[in-house]
Amino acid sequence: VDLNIYGDGTGKFHVESLHGGSLILQNSGGNVGVGTSSPAQRLHVYGSDVNEQLTVETSSAGAGRAILNLAHGGVLKGRIGYSSISGALMLDHNEAGAIIDGGAVAIKSGNVGVGTANPAAKLDVRGVGRDVLSLTSTDTVTRVGFHDSGTTVSFPSLGSFGNDFVLGTGGLERIRFNVNGNVGIVTSTPTEKLDVAGNFKASGKVEGLSLE
Repeated sequence: VDLNIYGDGTGKFHVESLHGGSLILQNSGGNVGVGTSSPAQRLHVYGSDVNEQLTVETSSAGAGRAILNLAHGGVLKGRIGYSSISGALMLDHNEAGAIIDGGAVAIKSGNVGVGTANPAAKLDVRGVGRDVLSLTSTDTVTRVGFHDSGTTVSFPSLGSFGNDFVLGTGGLERIRFNVNGNVGIVTSTPTEKLDVAGNFKASGKVEGLSLE
């Protein structure tokens, strides 16, 4: 006999394998423990191995999905799963219960996709309509910096300053597009459609130019 089944007199029902595994059913609270005699949640899995695993597997030999459903009040709210169709780990928040391949977030081959099951870059965001990506900061400045392996401090950046859009290099603001439609080069307060603080050089034909 490979199983030892017994009650311990404390309201717990034990199913233990003689090879080391155990399943504990706790009467008080209705919790289930795997590898622990004191389950703290509805399902509490414990193991002493640093790479302890919990596996959800589909028996389908072809295209299939292994899915963990998350529900609230009897209504499906989200899913975590793997799809052999897209080959991606999918995270989905969908109250309608759409198939996992239409998930909100996909992780595949080191790439992260939002709105796509096949991300083509480290971060691939796709959506319908104008507002695909929104960045918000608690500061007055929201900035995105661009780094390569040799860039540490003075990196190129773009972002917003209040209602203005700003481009910068070397840690300094270089071009500003303000809320009135004016463009400033090396000035943060452009008062004309093009406001340049300093000298500029033009090649070719310039029409309708009035110098003051």
